[in-house]
Amino acid sequence: MKYDVVLTGLQFTEYALKPLASGPSAFARALDLARRLSPRLHLLLPPSHPPLPDGAPTPLLAPPTQRGLAEALATLAAHTDAEAFLILHADAPFTHHGLATRLLDQHERYFADYTFAEGHPDGLAPEVVSRRALSALTRLAGDEPVTRKDLFPILQKDINAFDIETILSSHDARLLRIPLFADTRRTHLLCDRLAALPLWDKDADEITAYLLSHKELLRTLPAYYQVQIVRGCPQSCAYCPYPLKEDVRAVRAFMEPERFAGLVDRIAAFSDDAVIGLSLWGEPGLHPAIAELAAHVLAHPRLSLLLETSGIGWGPAALERTASLDTTGRLMWIVSLDAVEPSLYRTLRGDGLEEALRTVETLHRIVPAHTYVQAVRMKENDAHLRTFYQTLTDRGYKVIFQQYDSFCGRLPDRMVVDISPLTRIPCWHLARDMVILFDGTVPLCREDLDAAHALGNVWEDELEELWERGRPWYERHVREEYPELCARCTEYFNFNF
Repeated sequence: MKYDVVLTGLQFTEYALKPLASGPSAFARALDLARRLSPRLHLLLPPSHPPLPDGAPTPLLAPPTQRGLAEALATLAAHTDAEAFLILHADAPFTHHGLATRLLDQHERYFADYTFAEGHPDGLAPEVVSRRALSALTRLAGDEPVTRKDLFPILQKDINAFDIETILSSHDARLLRIPLFADTRRTHLLCDRLAALPLWDKDADEITAYLLSHKELLRTLPAYYQVQIVRGCPQSCAYCPYPLKEDVRAVRAFMEPERFAGLVDRIAAFSDDAVIGLSLWGEPGLHPAIAELAAHVLAHPRLSLLLETSGIGWGPAALERTASLDTTGRLMWIVSLDAVEPSLYRTLRGDGLEEALRTVETLHRIVPAHTYVQAVRMKENDAHLRTFYQTLTDRGYKVIFQQYDSFCGRLPDRMVVDISPLTRIPCWHLARDMVILFDGTVPLCREDLDAAHALGNVWEDELEELWERGRPWYERHVREEYPELCARCTEYFNFNF
């Protein structure tokens, strides 16, 4: 079978060109593997990419969308007699040679349209697509951003139209979401750490098993910062622990914009890319300078912003101005409703349903693709969620459901069903989140309501110091040791960002 190798780098950043373990970069390692697999090599990059080193192939430029990828492959096919394309990531330093050849053999043996591997860490396995499948892929591809799965999200749109083969790993690493790409500071740190290990000449299944048994390697930098910018809320929700601490409808205090801006600058310097949430234990719409705070986050091109809101307390001008700051997806909105039936809404949240629905309407008008309406699923509203979903989706809204959280037993058990994994994994929040209270205190996590296990204070300590103080807690989870707070937690497996 004649095949060409395509190095795709549609999410290529400068981190792909940085050395790993004082040796070759992720790009250099990927390029070396590609050349060993075939002399018929192509490089696919977005129009705005970092300067490449001398000796790199001249790239074909394509927008980082499904359609951009599919049309680029079709363009390549028009200039080669290849029967198939082996697709590697240009920033994946550990793509496995043996696994690549197994995929090629299986693809040819079973006359497949598409062949991939499942269960390995992301970036360990390439994928194979036949020339004959490209016209169908081009028809199915949309303007959605391309993901690390490359072609599979396109195939899924009409999966029965393709003959698909797969190779399964003996060890399933999917639950741990191990990203073996050097595209952010976080993933480059992980790859740098792993590149120093005498691991990469082993079988792909052995590599997967090693990473599963050394989860302590996987904690890198925070990806999600929850910041309390407001003390106070227009509602006292029945399932929220915040009213246990103070009268949320009476108190009003706001983080100063200058102090917040300094914190965001420090976050950007530490994590480089991250999601900033401004809804911790307070309604962000009450902040008199909310648009200014949001704008400062979005001024950092690699930071994104999440605003979870009751939809109550926003001035119309502030809501319009804030929502209009970004329409590309870096500003995400979640409006918490929990019910559309007025009496049930009042039982769960209090007054304000009509105002909340008006907020949803405004956001849907300005940023429909990035606005979601949320219900926390619990015993009190479970029987009504079908109506909730139908009513809101009929209006064109996107609906999400959140698992009820008792905050380690501080609230009554209202959980409808236990969806925790059969085998416990280390806590995602200890691995990826940092919580910052109004006074700068950094509790262990959001479940640490009284900050009994505080890691320090952002106004007094460096972010790196605070983050490292949480590492022993994560490593206890790796050893399957769960302190009392963690033992009663039902949130450990929920992945935020």
